[in-house]
Amino acid sequence: MASVRKKTWTTKKGESSSWVVEWRDQNNKPRSRSFKKKRGNDPEEHADAFQRQVESRQGSGERTAVETRWRLQGWLEDYAERAGTIGIDGTEPVGTARKAQLMWAASVIGQDSIGSLWIDELNERKFRGLRDRLLNRFDKRKSAREVLTIAKSALEDARRHGHTLGGWWRDVSIAAQSSKKRVSPGEDGDDVLELPSRDLVRELLRKAKELRDDTPKAMGWEAGNEAWRNYTPTEGPRGWKDVQRAWRRNYVIVLMDAMTGLRQGEIRALYKTDLQLDREVVRVRRAADKDGNLKAPKTKAGSREVPLPAEVIRELRAWLAVAPEGPLLFPSARGGVMDRSNFYHRIWKALLKYAGEEECGLSFHALRHFYASSLIAAGMNAKEIQTTMGHSSIQVTYDIYGDLLEEDVSHRQAVAARAADALMSEEASER
Repeated sequence: MASVRKKTWTTKKGESSSWVVEWRDQNNKPRSRSFKKKRGNDPEEHADAFQRQVESRQGSGERTAVETRWRLQGWLEDYAERAGTIGIDGTEPVGTARKAQLMWAASVIGQDSIGSLWIDELNERKFRGLRDRLLNRFDKRKSAREVLTIAKSALEDARRHGHTLGGWWRDVSIAAQSSKKRVSPGEDGDDVLELPSRDLVRELLRKAKELRDDTPKAMGWEAGNEAWRNYTPTEGPRGWKDVQRAWRRNYVIVLMDAMTGLRQGEIRALYKTDLQLDREVVRVRRAADKDGNLKAPKTKAGSREVPLPAEVIRELRAWLAVAPEGPLLFPSARGGVMDRSNFYHRIWKALLKYAGEEECGLSFHALRHFYASSLIAAGMNAKEIQTTMGHSSIQVTYDIYGDLLEEDVSHRQAVAARAADALMSEEASER
């Protein structure tokens, strides 16, 4: 059992007090922990909570938090290691890319003064100080937010293991960038969509097809040139067959995104059964997060059916004939969900590189914007675009594509003209 008592003493500044929790560990050695009054904290409440925690752990035979204290950096490193081997709190183990990201965050915290502090000594004030230093350290707000988010997840895990109390870190955050983060500043200072031209999309699709059909030539691995010297001239570059096999899948992915506008997480999460080729649609029912976990779409509108053009259906049928076994439509080399980092670097960045467009810095998400602009040009109204793109509300559609919807009035003028002609023809016939 554990007991709580109030301890008082006199200093030069007057009387001070603290609440002390006392108990005996598994080796029957006396242990204690003091809770002093701090700004915004009730020491008696914290002491009572810790007493209940100690008694709970004594009943289950576990060690108490004080017996196994962790410094913040050490806990983050342990958190990353466990995430990559057994998972966190019942989740699936993360991929190597995510584990590396967690270890990177641990190293960033380790370079900060807070990294050497004991977890049970941290508080909201110190954590807010970390937040501010991260914002000053990184040029990109996204990097600071990523480190802070990982630190908060690790602290939640520490709380579950009894190494800290409360949840004081939950109110410390870094706001995400504007919802218009997928746009870049125009020459006039206004935001414009990251919208690739039709010619650029055609060129990227052409290069993706070349990578599928003749990988060595498309990648510049021709006999006698600089890139060839480290490879076997008679058989071609080592591993090129594996790369060409991957581009049989990758070409379909790029083509499908340009002609359906699916998000990359939705593409990675597609099952073969989601294809309704006879009905010429693909059903979107889930999305893959950055760790490769499959989850339901964030909003109800995310579950939808998207039309499939004839060219996409033809390529999908060809891909299904050679696709690896398993439920996933586009699995990784190991048969699981494709890693988001690999998806970006080995497919999209590689395609830009070999198409000679690496400097343009175009994102994969730009294909989604291209698809939406094509729908607008074809005369689809805003409500239909919202449904097709899976936007949570019509306001989201207007926030992103409002300028395009306002600019493309030709089809509305044509419809209005036809309606007027019909009205006048009816009126004339009545005469």
